[in-house]
Amino acid sequence: MAKLFTSLKEAEKWFESKFGKNETFDATAKTVHLWEMPVMMFYINGLMDGQLLTILLAEMQEGFDKKRAIKMTLNGF
Repeated sequence: MAKLFTSLKEAEKWFESKFGKNETFDATAKTVHLWEMPVMMFYINGLMDGQLLTILLAEMQEGFDKKRAIKMTLNGF
């Protein structure tokens, strides 16, 4: 399985760039430890628009093309 981020700091910076720091209850990032390994967990509640959530999740993937994603979203996929 490939890592989405190279470090927890990188994941935290990405999250804060999208949602700000302590600005919303709709999106939260927490660091937990699973099998002695630090893991960043993102919680985004169901009140967020589904298309926005899809773009945010896609942005975390390697090779993401934001212009193409926005065009596809506007065209209804």
